[in-house]
Amino acid sequence: MQLHIGLDDTDSRDKGMCTTYLGALILEKLIGIEEVELLDYPLLVRLNPNIPHKTRGNGSVVLRLEIPQKLVEPIKNFVLEMVEKYSVVEDENTNPGVVFLTKRPPKILKDYYKKCLSFVSTIDEAEELAEYIGAEYYKFKNGRGIIGSLAGIGCMLDGDYTYELISYRTEENFGKNLRNIDRESVLEMNRRMQDFTFNNTYKKKINICPRGPDPVFCGIRGEDATKVSSAFRMIKPLEPVLFYTIFRTNQGTDVHYTDFQIGESEPYISVSFTGAVETAPKYYGETAGKRHVHFVLKDETGKIMSVAYEPTREFRKEVSELKIGDEITAFGAVRPAEEKYPLSFSLEKFRVNKLSETIVERAMPCAKCSAKLESVGQNKGFRCKKCGAKYENNGKMKVSIGRTLENGKIYVVPNCALRHLTKPLVRYGRENKDFDTPENLKTICFRKFT
Repeated sequence: MQLHIGLDDTDSRDKGMCTTYLGALILEKLIGIEEVELLDYPLLVRLNPNIPHKTRGNGSVVLRLEIPQKLVEPIKNFVLEMVEKYSVVEDENTNPGVVFLTKRPPKILKDYYKKCLSFVSTIDEAEELAEYIGAEYYKFKNGRGIIGSLAGIGCMLDGDYTYELISYRTEENFGKNLRNIDRESVLEMNRRMQDFTFNNTYKKKINICPRGPDPVFCGIRGEDATKVSSAFRMIKPLEPVLFYTIFRTNQGTDVHYTDFQIGESEPYISVSFTGAVETAPKYYGETAGKRHVHFVLKDETGKIMSVAYEPTREFRKEVSELKIGDEITAFGAVRPAEEKYPLSFSLEKFRVNKLSETIVERAMPCAKCSAKLESVGQNKGFRCKKCGAKYENNGKMKVSIGRTLENGKIYVVPNCALRHLTKPLVRYGRENKDFDTPENLKTICFRKFT
């Protein structure tokens, strides 16, 4: 029979741990049981990144198993023991939740997953749905983690998907913020694997290693499980690595954006707005290097202040090239009310649908020698400085200013500012569509080194 296991909210921003690490420890035990079959890779399911009470990346872990009836209760008990043992429950913001489902996820659960990608859900809503579909749920403290656990089980990854190989440190290095890795080996890996992986580096800086006290050593994201495994073999860790797990995931797919109208906005949602630029983009902030760019975007239902924040770096320059009247589709997150505007919109990418034409008057060159014209007096026409030719017109012509932005092009924040779910430019055209579970999945998705 099928057993779907969802885990969430076991980690802490300040005290470490990682739900993927806990999921990997559980996976290690389960793949050692001959009667346990994996129906899929372990899943790393990212949900709405704007949830204010998330611990870190708002990601849940899901394991899908085919097991005999006799193993259902022992496995449930083992999972709950592991969650109780490893969760950072002493952190006031950590509220683990575990969900078990012993049948194929129904459509209503898949719809719930889609809601949790873009909007805000509640513990009560998750409990009501779990009871309705016959899922078992277990709450530690207030149990907010059941929201992500339940939504994660509803994620079938039947659209686009990617993979992430996550390797883990040995316990003596837990709590240390810096990872010891050969930088040049990562740059070389990125050069060789850039067609199959993404977000490895940013301007020769290493992106694959997190900073923080959690157990993760590095994470390599890509289009294929074998490719991320090959990429990992190219890097040179300078500290012990205990094991790695390969997750199938919705990261880098843009699946969290819901088409929305500005007038219906609410805080913390991940959406896309199609509208027109109403005000010219302007920089603001205390210093040039720390400034944001903002403009007003409007559609037929309303308007919203849209902001490219300083961490988006060169993306701010692209936003600043927008002109009044440009028609765009903007992607990002609705932020809570500020002093001047009821809501604001944090930009993560935009697509140019139609650039407005900007016409200006410029001095007309001489038709005979192309030299500059000069006025010979009010209402007396113009004269060429070089050849003396006279003109009775106003000496000016209308010119359409060229644009650095291009119609139909998508502009995205750089790798250093990309959120987990946002699709980077390199992934356009690479989308995964079909998936078949490999026969040797147990040996592919987990490897231990010590």
